[in-house]
Amino acid sequence: MRTNSVITVFEHDKLTRENCLALNERHLKALLRLNEFHNFDYFEPVHNGIRLKQYVGIIQVDRLTIEILPKTDKNTNSTNWK
Repeated sequence: MRTNSVITVFEHDKLTRENCLALNERHLKALLRLNEFHNFDYFEPVHNGIRLKQYVGIIQVDRLTIEILPKTDKNTNSTNWK
């Protein structure tokens, strides 16, 4: 049984296949389809990845969970926002 991967990032961050090993081509395609279905509200595509927009919350596709935290206190402990 495969396990779910969880990625925690801040809004407006860039998430690419180079800086995140849990993000693979299948996940990227699923994320782009999800974003298109929701009128491109969550992020914009970049080379081999995405740049998150002003959305804070959870996005889950194909056993990948992306937890998007507010960037207001980016330099503090992220557990405060969970």
